Amino acid sequence: MSDEGVPPEPTDLRIWASLLEAATTVSLGKHAVTPARVRRWHDQIATAIHRLQRDGKTDRAIDAVQTAAALLAGVQGGAEILLATGDPSFLEAAIDDAVNMLRLTRE
Repeated sequence: MSDEGVPPEPTDLRIWASLLEAATTVSLGKHAVTPARVRRWHDQIATAIHRLQRDGKTDRAIDAVQTAAALLAGVQGGAEILLATGDPSFLEAAIDDAVNMLRLTRE
């Protein structure tokens, strides 16, 4: 998920913090994931994507709001599958694909 030897950018850290909070809250149960939290996580991820676009680190043509929604849905679903099966590969795939898409579109 990360390039070896390359320190993460502050914007990248904000995305990861939001994703980590979303994934760990799922483990607390359905009642811990409130509509307000989902909106906050979505807004934080979308804001981070907008910053990446502003800084020229990803394509400005990406719909940040839609991409944030897809990424959050993937994290939530992946976390649910992880809890049900113990298999982290679904969560990892959702995050890896989203991050790779953001990286590829800047090239």
